[in-house]
Amino acid sequence: MLIGDYAFQNCIGLTGTFNIPATLFSFGIFVFEGCSGISAYNVEAGNPSYSSTDGVLFDNSQTILYLFPPARTGTYTIPSTVTNLSQGAFLGCANLTSVSIPATVNAIADRVFMNCSGLKSIYEYATTPIPFSNDKKITSWSVFDNVNKTNCTLYVPAGTKTVYKIANQWKDFTNILEM
Repeated sequence: MLIGDYAFQNCIGLTGTFNIPATLFSFGIFVFEGCSGISAYNVEAGNPSYSSTDGVLFDNSQTILYLFPPARTGTYTIPSTVTNLSQGAFLGCANLTSVSIPATVNAIADRVFMNCSGLKSIYEYATTPIPFSNDKKITSWSVFDNVNKTNCTLYVPAGTKTVYKIANQWKDFTNILEM
C-alpha cells in the first residue's frame, strides 16, 4: 500500500494515534501536513519499511526520522541512531518547546522545523553546521521558517559559535550560545 503526497493535508479531524498497517510500504511527502491533532504514530508489527518508538515514526533501522506527532508537547531528544531528518519531520509541531539534535544527524531536509512556533531552544551537537540552502530547487530550504529565531536559543558545541554565526539558516538565530 502507498499513501500519496499530501493525502491527509489539513485533516484536522485526525486526532490521537495514527496506526500504520504492516502493508504500508511507502508514503509521499507532507502526507500529514496540517493534521495538528495527531499525538502518536503506531506502526503495526511486520511492516517492511517503518517503525515507531514513543509515537515517533522512523524507518526500520531508525536512521531516518520521518514524522514527529504534531500534537505532542514539551521536549524531545532525537535518538543517536538517527542520521537524517526527513522533509517536514517536525512540521507544525507548535507545542514542541525544545529539541536536541545529536551529532549523528548529518542531513536535515527542507521544512523540518517549519511552523514550530513554540520552540524556545535547539541543542545542536554537530561541531560542523549541517549545510543548508535558501534555493528552493535544492533540498534543505526553509528549515526553520516560522520559528521565532529571536526567542529560540540555539545551543552549539563549545568553540563552534563562530561557524554557526556564518552558516546559512543557522546564522538567523539571534541567540547562539556555546554549551
